[in-house]
Amino acid sequence: MSRLNVLDRFPEFTVNTAFRTDVQMSELLAGKRTALRVLRYAGCPTCRIDMRVLADAYPEFEKRNTQIIVVMQSDQAHLRTALNEEPLPFEIISDPDEVLYRTLSIRAAENIEELRGSDMTRLLAKRKAAEDAGYVHGDYEGNELQLPAMFIIEPDRLVSCAHYAQSIADMPMAEETLRILDETEGLSCRMETGDHIPDFIVDTQNGHYEHFHEMLNGKTVLWVLRYIGCTVCRYDVHMIMKRYEEFTSRNAKVIVVMQSDTAHLLNDLKQSDTVLPFEIIADPGQVIYQRLGINAAGSKEALLGSGMEQLKQKGAAAREAGFSHGDYEGNELQLPALFILDDQGTVLYSHYAQTLMDMPDIDQVLQLIETL
Repeated sequence: MSRLNVLDRFPEFTVNTAFRTDVQMSELLAGKRTALRVLRYAGCPTCRIDMRVLADAYPEFEKRNTQIIVVMQSDQAHLRTALNEEPLPFEIISDPDEVLYRTLSIRAAENIEELRGSDMTRLLAKRKAAEDAGYVHGDYEGNELQLPAMFIIEPDRLVSCAHYAQSIADMPMAEETLRILDETEGLSCRMETGDHIPDFIVDTQNGHYEHFHEMLNGKTVLWVLRYIGCTVCRYDVHMIMKRYEEFTSRNAKVIVVMQSDTAHLLNDLKQSDTVLPFEIIADPGQVIYQRLGINAAGSKEALLGSGMEQLKQKGAAAREAGFSHGDYEGNELQLPALFILDDQGTVLYSHYAQTLMDMPDIDQVLQLIETL
């Protein structure tokens, strides 16, 4: 695997911790913001002082609803001994086979000079702090030249910070890590042509997907609307369904995203006796909206813009088709968006609407699919 980047999804692993065996990484993450620090081994005094400083600052992490997890090359026996001597308020993953290090491409230095780095100031300060704390060097484990790393992992397992150290002391300490947590809260990134869309965990009217990327096949139109009770959004769903063969004939599919929860989606489809040939992602927490930078309008006037007449015509067509307004969900001022993706999740086309009616129609989307 290549290095992780911001908005990549943190991979799944089966790991051992100091006191547990064969634990899924997703179980450790437990849907929490996580500062994952990849260090060297338990006998390294500078690693011990790193963990002590993090433990002392842990209440500040808890205020930010963030947990800490540490990864080390140490085996479980060494970790248990260290933790029995000095308990810590976070889990430590035992990775003596360096599976996480290799999978996440966390490299080792070429030599001791690279490991120490050109500026010894921080390293000497860490060594002095470790000496003052009474830490002495213990057993050597793993690769002595191993470089550290740090990742901030969001509750949906998207990476909001990926730091690969250039030297052993090139790591954000507690205060800097807290600042990074504050800066990355509410992370979003608008998608442009050539970008790779994040891999989300999603629920649809048809079930659960651990990987949004599993849903991609051929070209995929990701149609981001508001909620199923919105009359014009429901009409959009109806029209996409009516013309769906035109998408499949172009080796394309559609996935719709809505702020609705699955209960509302299923209820609407049941009441209208509708079986859709495509899936609707239920995103009541607006994770996808937030991550992709799909903003809400600042006011009702901004939402409507100059498209009031167009909205009236669409609303009339929706009512004529038998659709009426249902329950309100999410942000009523939410703006729509549309993306066309290839089967690897690369963005071929992106459109962020400026108003509610500022969206390509089906004919325009079909034409775009042919030209991309």
